[in-house]
Amino acid sequence: MVNLVIFGVGKCSDRVENVLIKNKVCIVAYLDNNIEKQGTIRNEVEILAPKELNNIVYDYIIVSTRNYQNVFEQLLTYNIPKEKIIGYYEDNSSNIKKLKEFIDIGKWNSVVIKDKVDAEVDNIKKNINIRIDNLEYEIAEKLKDNKYFFPVFYSINTTIEKIIKDNCSLCRFGDGEFELMENRKRPKFQDVDSKLSIRLKEVLESKEDNILIAIADNYGSLEKYNDDAADAIRSYMTKEVRESHYKFLDKERIYHNAYLTRPYILYKNREKAGKKFDDIKKIWNNRDITIIEGEYTRMGIGNNLFSNVKSINRILAPSKNAFSVYDKIINSALYIDKNRLILLSLGPTATVLAYDLAKFGYQAIDIGHLDNEYEWYQAKADKRTSLPYKYVNEVNGGENVSEFESIEYQSQIIALINNN
Repeated sequence: MVNLVIFGVGKCSDRVENVLIKNKVCIVAYLDNNIEKQGTIRNEVEILAPKELNNIVYDYIIVSTRNYQNVFEQLLTYNIPKEKIIGYYEDNSSNIKKLKEFIDIGKWNSVVIKDKVDAEVDNIKKNINIRIDNLEYEIAEKLKDNKYFFPVFYSINTTIEKIIKDNCSLCRFGDGEFELMENRKRPKFQDVDSKLSIRLKEVLESKEDNILIAIADNYGSLEKYNDDAADAIRSYMTKEVRESHYKFLDKERIYHNAYLTRPYILYKNREKAGKKFDDIKKIWNNRDITIIEGEYTRMGIGNNLFSNVKSINRILAPSKNAFSVYDKIINSALYIDKNRLILLSLGPTATVLAYDLAKFGYQAIDIGHLDNEYEWYQAKADKRTSLPYKYVNEVNGGENVSEFESIEYQSQIIALINNN
């Protein structure tokens, strides 16, 4: 009897169960990253969080999802041996010997082929449709058609120069911030909050000389982005979403580019990514910095992103729903020496916090996902991947963070704020 764990609950796990030789296996657990499923029962077996895997005795884990590569990377962060992980949709030729004792291989192959064909057809149709829907905007900007509105952007080098020379602060708006202004949830780590919606609108409309307002460059031509990034933008930027954004944007204003903190993963041409990171690092060159971040963000840990600073200390805030304790966060921040540069990575909360701190006389930069980008750049990653010891909200399972111990890191923490 083979003890089996199935990762991914739903239609995919149905398919896995359908090809198992019933009297040869015992399903000892199901795993799922969906918190709402965790703790519930399927087929008299509990659905667990992946981090509980080390408490289970099993022979193999079958990853039932099509996006199995990301799950593999997640499991490896828990030190699961590779030979124990099997992808239902991966090329199973290397797995045949260990699988044939408990899986109907012929049935599995025929089902997987059909599933892959169906999935590929669905993806092709979806991508064709979103490209067609967005094409008029991409062409119109290139043709400078005045019938359409496209925000105007400063160059990223201009933004960096203003931050350094004029001691400006930076507030960034991406899709999450725009959705929250409409009281719609998009970031999985921040619930809708009416006060946050009001504050985000206030920041977006502000026009202080020392506070730079940045939005994502998503509105016109996408030719500089790689196919995955461009299609993700197209998928989000529907006609309805554009109209929603236009309600908040000033047609007479020049915006800074929120993708300043995305120098690598979005682009077709990544040859200049190193230079882009070097330019960004100049912002904190020889500065004392304070990082205000989510509890599991751990910016700069395991890399040299901040190797050129004088000193680092940190304030840790909740990784989820940080705005619910906003008063605690800003009150802690107001004890920071005003000569220190403050770097923020705290989702939509960081957008408001950078603004408020600037009003109090600090220089505060919302640098968002820059640390993740730097990790992917150093690894020469082709796509977003999970990172050991760091919360990566853009990757399935990226919120499942491994334990981390470092005397140096612990010594940098000057305040820890929780949701209580």
